[in-house]
Amino acid sequence: MSISDYANIYSHTHSIVEQKDVTNAKTILEDDVRITYHATVLAGVQVGRNGMVGAVAVATKDVRPYHVNVGIPAKSIRVKPSAPPEAYVTERVKRRDAAES
Repeated sequence: MSISDYANIYSHTHSIVEQKDVTNAKTILEDDVRITYHATVLAGVQVGRNGMVGAVAVATKDVRPYHVNVGIPAKSIRVKPSAPPEAYVTERVKRRDAAES
């Protein structure tokens, strides 16, 4: 695991309306992840094995294993070359296959 300078990893959120209303969420960083310079991982997000959150990116949703996510909000721009074949399967294909079963 690699967490660069000024990275932010959150475990909870506050209500916009009521400051004392705090929601705790389980944030998970799996093996061999990289959270790069000034990146932010919001509460409740799971960064999958070998996943990466690029510099200054904000991960608002889960980062799939072996995917490189960048931007605000962070989106997958590529799959790492070392990824197993199942890392290339999209959520749309998974839903389609489940519907056909």
